[in-house]
Amino acid sequence: MYHRRYFDHLSKPLNARLVRDASLRCPAAIDGYQLFRQQALAEALATRGPYGLVASCLAYHEGNEHLARCLSRIGLSHVREWGDLFDGQAMFRTFTTVSGYLT
Repeated sequence: MYHRRYFDHLSKPLNARLVRDASLRCPAAIDGYQLFRQQALAEALATRGPYGLVASCLAYHEGNEHLARCLSRIGLSHVREWGDLFDGQAMFRTFTTVSGYLT
């Protein structure tokens, strides 16, 4: 479809309405590339694997504002919003190493 294998797994669960309404850049552009690949793997496991629950997670230090805001160039104000781009079976969760709580 897009000549990238991860798009095969994320083209359907990508929330096209949110992407269109927010005028976001391609989620794989610039800083979101590795998260996009990670989400594609999680979605492939969730839809084609024998697993009942699949989650893509990101742990980061609570004080790392650079990482927390690294997706602003694609239209997301905080890395926690990454999961909102997808309506698939795999979930996305973040947690900080200071608090230890899932957000």
